[in-house]
Amino acid sequence: MTNTPPPNRFKRVALLIGTTLILGILFPLALAEIGLRLFWGGYYEKDAESRYQRDEILGWSPIPNFDGVHGGAEFKVRVRHDSNGMRGREVSPARVHDVSRVVFVGDSMTYGHAASDEEAFVGLLDSRDNGIETVNLGVGGFNTCQEFLRLKYYGFKYHPDLVVLDVFWNDIYWENLESPGPKFEVRDGELVQLGFDLEDLNSELIFQREEEGREWRDRLYVYRLVSDSIKLLRAQFRDNFSRKFKEGSKEKDEKTWAIMEALLLEFKNICEENNTPLLVVLIPDQVEVETDKKVLGLPPQFSEIKPRLEKFLSENDIDFYSPLSDLKEDYLRIQRPLYYNLNRHMTPDGNRALADAMEPVLRETLALE
Repeated sequence: MTNTPPPNRFKRVALLIGTTLILGILFPLALAEIGLRLFWGGYYEKDAESRYQRDEILGWSPIPNFDGVHGGAEFKVRVRHDSNGMRGREVSPARVHDVSRVVFVGDSMTYGHAASDEEAFVGLLDSRDNGIETVNLGVGGFNTCQEFLRLKYYGFKYHPDLVVLDVFWNDIYWENLESPGPKFEVRDGELVQLGFDLEDLNSELIFQREEEGREWRDRLYVYRLVSDSIKLLRAQFRDNFSRKFKEGSKEKDEKTWAIMEALLLEFKNICEENNTPLLVVLIPDQVEVETDKKVLGLPPQFSEIKPRLEKFLSENDIDFYSPLSDLKEDYLRIQRPLYYNLNRHMTPDGNRALADAMEPVLRETLALE
């Protein structure tokens, strides 16, 4: 006769094994969660209230009087908009100070995506005793089409002495064709604005926390770290392989260049109509400044962008400035990163270096002593 263990014993063993396995998984996860919350210096944009609202003209625009926290895996900053939705301190459209006013137009680089109001290069230029007052019309995620519309409908209300258009290379190869919001195309040599559906905008990327509450797992640092790491790897794979095949056609390259060149001429024309000088600033990417770094996601034509832009601007008598050599010199001098490795936007050092490089150029353009 075989002695069989009583059923209760099997249940106790199974319960013990199950409990051990669960605790063996949950305990390390709990330690990781506590460690991330206590010691990790990063911050998740998912936690931040949206800085943007839907806009029938621009697609989206900064929320007036916003005051909140914004961040990513490498930074956490305070962001403020004035009553007109401009980044930084309150600036009245009416001229109240006896200084030269410069309106900056651009995307997240101009907005100061990874910088506080005081750290962003536009804010730094404004805070210095240099005879310059700045207005920051930069908006994260904007293409050159949206930047033109923002200047056209809002920028000249500030009666600027100078308009600065900050150009980043991705405007040409991706943003002007593929980003959400309003776009233009060239038909028979004419620049034509295309319509867009305001409700089709990607609310996850632009309008955080639009829904009431979040899934419980989105509140866990461990889950979000793993989730965002997977998304980053997926984006890197896409950048390294997919885009090379998707965007390699000569026809598409020339189409996006035609849009960019037509828009630059429109910037020139509208500034001339408003008797305001235009200066185009060619913002360099991390790999151009920190040449020891490897950057993913650059198109095969990357090395051709800056020379072609400079040639077009020169041929059409549009003033431009490239801070590349100044930023490289600053990087070698201070031996600290000017760009965040994951985020690819400028660090406080990068914003300071760009402000240092641009200040004498602006003063010379404005004929300030």
